[in-house]
Amino acid sequence: MVLSGVVKDHQLKKLLDPRRAVDVRRLAFDSKICLVGCGSVLNDLPSGPSLDYIHVFGTNCEIVVGYVSIPVGMVGPLTLDGQSVHIPMATTEGCLMASTNRGCKAITQGSGVISVILAPYADDGSNEDA
Repeated sequence: MVLSGVVKDHQLKKLLDPRRAVDVRRLAFDSKICLVGCGSVLNDLPSGPSLDYIHVFGTNCEIVVGYVSIPVGMVGPLTLDGQSVHIPMATTEGCLMASTNRGCKAITQGSGVISVILAPYADDGSNEDA
C-alpha cells in the first residue's frame, strides 16, 4: 500500500506499531532505491531493537528508517538557573564542542542564564500531515 501510494510513509506510525512501521518503511524505500540501481543501501543502517521507536516518533524524527551512533561529549560548566551544570551534546562537527565550551564560559563569567517557559507545548502532529 505504501509503494502504490495508498498509504503515505509518514502515516505508518499511526497505522502500525513503531517497530513495524520502521520495517515497512525500510522495505518501501529499499524498493524505490533499487529502481534507480542503488540496491539495498539501507542494509548497513542499523534499525534493530536497541532503539525504542515509540520515543522517537513525533518528537525527534519523521519517516524513520534507522539510526546511527553519534559521539557524545560534555560541555560546561554552565551556570543555569543558579546551578553549575554540564550538558551532554551529540555532534559530528569537530569544533562545536570547543566553541560551545567557550560560550558556556562567557555566560558563566557573566551572570549565568535563567531558563523560562514562554508557552505550553502542544504536539498535534500537524507538521507531518502535509
